[in-house]
Amino acid sequence: MLPILPTDILPTWVRGHYETWLYMIGIFVLLKPIAYLTLRILAQQYTYTVFIRKSDEAYDMLLGWIFAAGIDKGARSVIARVGVRGGGLIEEEAAAAAGPSPKNNNKKRITFSPWNGALLFWFHGRPVYFKTHMRQVGLLQEEEVTVVSLGRSAAPLRNLLEECRQLHLRQTEQRVAIFGNHGSAWSKEASRVARPLSTVAMDRDTKEQLVADMARFVNPATQRWYAQRGIPYRRGYLFYGQPGTGKTSLSLSVAGHFDLDIYRIQVSGITDDSLKQLFEKLPERCVVLLEDVDVIAKSRAASGGGSPSGADSGHPADAAVGTTMSGLLNIIDGVSSQEGRILIMTTNYAARLDAALVRPGRIDVRVEFPLADRNAAKNLFDLVYRNPVDPTEDSSSEKDKLHLLADSFASKLPERQVSPAEVMSFLLQYQESPQQAVDCVQEWLASRASRQLQN
Repeated sequence: MLPILPTDILPTWVRGHYETWLYMIGIFVLLKPIAYLTLRILAQQYTYTVFIRKSDEAYDMLLGWIFAAGIDKGARSVIARVGVRGGGLIEEEAAAAAGPSPKNNNKKRITFSPWNGALLFWFHGRPVYFKTHMRQVGLLQEEEVTVVSLGRSAAPLRNLLEECRQLHLRQTEQRVAIFGNHGSAWSKEASRVARPLSTVAMDRDTKEQLVADMARFVNPATQRWYAQRGIPYRRGYLFYGQPGTGKTSLSLSVAGHFDLDIYRIQVSGITDDSLKQLFEKLPERCVVLLEDVDVIAKSRAASGGGSPSGADSGHPADAAVGTTMSGLLNIIDGVSSQEGRILIMTTNYAARLDAALVRPGRIDVRVEFPLADRNAAKNLFDLVYRNPVDPTEDSSSEKDKLHLLADSFASKLPERQVSPAEVMSFLLQYQESPQQAVDCVQEWLASRASRQLQN
């Protein structure tokens, strides 16, 4: 039988040590803030900290490295998202990296990333502390990452971020990152496989001249030449033509060709101040895509600003435009405009544009995108039906047959009356049968003409 202790032994012991307990509690209360302050001072003196906001591309680089290293598996607090991984990889990229899978297995993928918690890992023999938290930015909250390394040297974390950057560049090689504006901030919208220049149907000489001009501009020797003469290192291009003629497609292609990211700005609904901040936040090497700049001319005409070319165009003015012509002009070549960038403006209505907007110095090269001629139609036909992996694998007879079909197809198309986008849309209906595309093209043209008459 177990011995039975007196029921009053604990109260007696506590009463006997009452003063001791009060003394210990008092010391704890007194020393707690001192200990906390001491730890803060030690942390400030013997650790190095880097803060990274989610809106910055460095966030994608760091999260991508953490995923690749498998460090995220140690997180005890995560956030689940549909479609987006850490590291900025969108849903289709993650699916492509995973390889083939059963139907719908990659649809609406749920991915997990560290959230509102901490991770401890080792980098080159040094402990690194990683923590995510929410930061108040005005009326909104933004996720922020804190990375802390032990020691007073900045080198370990800088080496870590450089390793993250190199991994990110390898992962995104042959891809074009597309950034869009949300207010006065940039955010990554998508990442696309770089489109070869050969897939853009346009005059070969015009394309080659444009690419050669851009190649000269991005050459480091050109940058030194500009700097030595005190000339702002910027280049502007105007792409104009009817819808569907390849203006945006060529912009994506040249960005991929020169390994540049695209920063796309919709000038409608954005103020001059926000546009100025966006230009100030641009990286040194990039393509800035200003689409449909004629919308500013329409707004100016509607408000009595005197845009003669847009006043009788018959198109409704967009009263919601916030960017003014004077604001845009000052931002494009103002002192705060980032150097090293390539500016591409696109418009369907070149005649509406203010002469000050497209003067030399702001626009250096103008490229017209006409409707498809027969040569462009042949190139599109060849693009759709040739062997995409290795064109040399096609037999000589198959090449000859495809060449004859391309000639026959192009001969049935009216010159400069159909856009390349329309031709491509038609060909994709018969992507497995070039002969059927040739047989059906006249019927398609008749149907298209009938719809145009009705409209």
